[in-house]
Amino acid sequence: MPILFIKHGIVIVVTPLKILGNQFASIFKERHIRSILMTAANTTNELFKELTEGHYNLIIVSPKLLLNDSRFDTLWGKKKFTNKIINIVLDEAHVIQEWGGSF
Repeated sequence: MPILFIKHGIVIVVTPLKILGNQFASIFKERHIRSILMTAANTTNELFKELTEGHYNLIIVSPKLLLNDSRFDTLWGKKKFTNKIINIVLDEAHVIQEWGGSF
């Protein structure tokens, strides 16, 4: 995982499995890598501001939230955020077809 070697970058992990997201977040937090599992419960305007400012190096999000929350469209347009992205990982990629053609 590149985030282990590039401390100022951002890795986004897209996973449909919340349990894997929880495991990823826990493992990386133990290694002192700032990570967040985005859920419907914690996804606020304040969190998107923190994402833009680079508060997290590892962002874990479900495809459903990524596709359905319009604040991601705004986030993708912010160079301050996108210039720091070093990798986007599609976990469980074999189910991309189930996520839909717009993904």
